[in-house]
Amino acid sequence: MWTNKPLFPLALTVTVLSTTSAFAPHLAVLRSTAPTSTATCRVSSAPSIRTSTGLLETRMMAGVEGQQKIGRKQKNKSKKEMRAKEQVAKQSRRSEIDATVDSMFDIVESDKRDLGEMTTLIGKLSELRSDLGKGEALTGDWKLAFVNTADAMHEFGTGLGKLPGTSILDLFVSFSKGGKVTVTEVCRVLGPFPNLRNELRGAWSYAEPTGTGGFKDAGAEAKQGLTVSYSSMQDGRDKVTDASTGFKVRSVNLDVKFCDDVVLVATLPDGGELVFESEPEMQKELGVLLRKDLTKEGEQLSGTAGAVVDPLGTLAQIATGAKKPWDLFK
Repeated sequence: MWTNKPLFPLALTVTVLSTTSAFAPHLAVLRSTAPTSTATCRVSSAPSIRTSTGLLETRMMAGVEGQQKIGRKQKNKSKKEMRAKEQVAKQSRRSEIDATVDSMFDIVESDKRDLGEMTTLIGKLSELRSDLGKGEALTGDWKLAFVNTADAMHEFGTGLGKLPGTSILDLFVSFSKGGKVTVTEVCRVLGPFPNLRNELRGAWSYAEPTGTGGFKDAGAEAKQGLTVSYSSMQDGRDKVTDASTGFKVRSVNLDVKFCDDVVLVATLPDGGELVFESEPEMQKELGVLLRKDLTKEGEQLSGTAGAVVDPLGTLAQIATGAKKPWDLFK
């Protein structure tokens, strides 16, 4: 069974098959026949496991010894500590958001607005934003509270406020869950005329910004953020125009910097900044702005006293002498 020929490879590892003395002569032969200058004999010192045949086999058991099992109490304690840390982080983030929003509306309500500080606050709020998914947080009625330039407001709205003798008193936007959007402008016209209501109607969609980290899909820029597409308009004369009657269908892309249940902050590609606040009573606000007589509906609105409910009828009565011109302002 055993020969006196040199063994190769030069370094040999022997697995011990038995510990009986019967194998001792063979081990002695191995030692005597292996070239001493070029070969060594190494016997594995790894733990041995006895098999079903009674032989011992060596197995490496590194890493098994010394491991400790974590008990259930320790796991529950770790989970509670993790939840507590997450709660503290959420409260800190919410406090920072509230403080930033308060500072923004302090600027909105001040007589002299610091546009540079507003831009800084918008950037800070953007760092605190959460993933909006498909934009569910956008749904609802919003009132424009701040815009840094008139051009930004006209780009988002009808643009009719640029007409001579016309100004925008307020602007509202409504995003429905079904993907429809309505932008409502209340315009003031110079002279003894009622305020006018213009409406843009269309659809909206939202997609979280993609292509971060230097990798962008083809056409990713057009899919990012909030896209509002206008398909028709109803002007102050209640005349509706669409693509078939001359309305220019257009889309507006906005980068939503922040949105929660209180405030919506967005920017336009050319640097326009728009800040909206949630308006749960939009119809009531519109009623006051349009100076409608809603008392017939059982609700007396403040600020409507002396308003011209039917300006065209009043003008006709003045023409016939039934009323005097100053009756317009009573």
